[in-house]
Amino acid sequence: MAWAMREPGSFGAFFPNGDLEEWEDRLKRRFDEMSPSEKAQYGGDAPGYLYHVAQKFRSGRGMLEDEEKPAELKTDRTYKDLGDLMMVVDGLLVVSEAFKDVVDAMEPGVHQFWPMRFVAPWGKPYDDTLFGMVIGARLNSFSETDSDPASFRMTDGYPLAEYSNPKKVSGLALSRSEIGGRHLWRESRLYGLDIFFSEDLVAKLTERKMKLPKMFQVREV
Repeated sequence: MAWAMREPGSFGAFFPNGDLEEWEDRLKRRFDEMSPSEKAQYGGDAPGYLYHVAQKFRSGRGMLEDEEKPAELKTDRTYKDLGDLMMVVDGLLVVSEAFKDVVDAMEPGVHQFWPMRFVAPWGKPYDDTLFGMVIGARLNSFSETDSDPASFRMTDGYPLAEYSNPKKVSGLALSRSEIGGRHLWRESRLYGLDIFFSEDLVAKLTERKMKLPKMFQVREV
């Protein structure tokens, strides 16, 4: 059995509200230094370039260059009980050192991690050791024929998981051969669920008593 997670929909321990001011300012300066032909690739304006970079946070289609990595999130308030796996602005994932260590041990070199820090509104850094993360695996393991028809619906030609109903979600089926031993990945065709975990990875995270967002169990066939 595999596990799936939907990105948190409300602010809190797994979705701290804040902004990436330092990152935005740095990328705007980088854009200003580009040649006219380079700027044209992003629609000729800085927001187009920021959007292009932010797409890498979720896409699973490429790692961030060093200059593209956010270094700091300025939170709207102090969050005292952070999760071990969090989403912040623009879908960026931030994880604890413990989460990073488990994933890195199981899939060395597959995913991208870099140091990040959270800063309170008045400028004091959090004590937590945190890392930005880009998931490096993108699979197409969803099996429409093996899934319960009630577990998803087709929207604009793509399957959308019935994520609001855990019983229905449990009828989703993923191909074990397509997963191929991966432990952490995103799906390229199935919408409504954002991050997928192997049973072994969830067991390791649970053993370490990680604080994680709500997950749904799905079948492997």
